[in-house]
Amino acid sequence: PEKYSLYRQLMLSNVGVCILLYGTKDNEDKVVLSQGMKEEFELARSNGALIIPIGITGGRSLEVANQLIADNYHSEDLEYLKNETQYDLIVERIMSMIHEHIKTVEEVN
Repeated sequence: PEKYSLYRQLMLSNVGVCILLYGTKDNEDKVVLSQGMKEEFELARSNGALIIPIGITGGRSLEVANQLIADNYHSEDLEYLKNETQYDLIVERIMSMIHEHIKTVEEVN
């Protein structure tokens, strides 16, 4: 676990966008939410990355989406990504979010 945490810290220390998919794992023949993805979300968020959970995939991604929506963080986009089933439309919305994020970062800098 310590190595994984260190790896996550290194991986996410300089990331600008964090896309979360699914977030489940098998544990003793049961499907459970991924603690690793929760840690990745928290690290990416604390580093100021744009967080894009694809809620339609379920698992921890859906939990994170619901949490962010409750925090009024990109609520309209995340609601869309919780319900849309057409992959091309999902990708289009993700790209739009990233494009807007880049514009915002460039304006600040």
